Amino acid sequence: MSKFTIYDDNLYVVDNNNLMTFDITQASQPGFKVSRPTWRTCETIFEKDGYLYMGTTNGMVIYDAKNMPNDPQEVSEVTHVEACDPVIVAGDYAYVTLRTGSECGGDINELQVIDVSNKNFPVVKKHYDMSNPHGLAFDNNLLFLCDGDAGLKIFDASDPKKVGQNLLYTHPGITATDVIMNNGIAVLISEHAIYQYNYSNPANLQIVSSLEF
Repeated sequence: MSKFTIYDDNLYVVDNNNLMTFDITQASQPGFKVSRPTWRTCETIFEKDGYLYMGTTNGMVIYDAKNMPNDPQEVSEVTHVEACDPVIVAGDYAYVTLRTGSECGGDINELQVIDVSNKNFPVVKKHYDMSNPHGLAFDNNLLFLCDGDAGLKIFDASDPKKVGQNLLYTHPGITATDVIMNNGIAVLISEHAIYQYNYSNPANLQIVSSLEF
């Protein structure tokens, strides 16, 4: 559910209605370049191969930073009903979660699988019902999905168009909101704590540490 991402020597940041670009050639002295209105309420941003995938309250938007790194331009979008919209990308597919019960509004809780092989014409391929999905992460054909009170779910994503049918593991008992992959460790964020799990065996997560707040 990140609000910022990096591509080459540029840092891209989203707030509610703007995409901002910063020069980080000198990391200790980042320089502001430009702010571009998105005309949408932004929630998350994800970079893959020079393209920026923005999750907004009414759709996923793709920006081209590969050819226009100093001021990325919109190339396409996939619209949906009003909802919060975290997004990640792996290979030729984007994985998007839509959820209810937030400031974004909406009445759908689902995982969408979107073919983004053609950046100009992304196509929704599958919908899968979820409980209250939030952030996602991907590693080695494993899709990690934070499904609110239903906990952390791990799917086999070796076939993206069947990912929702291939649930490998559910870690219940926590309200999972976001997850970050870090060298074989899944850093899981809940409402009241941060957990680290070893997922070398995705069907049997091993807790490494926890920090309550």
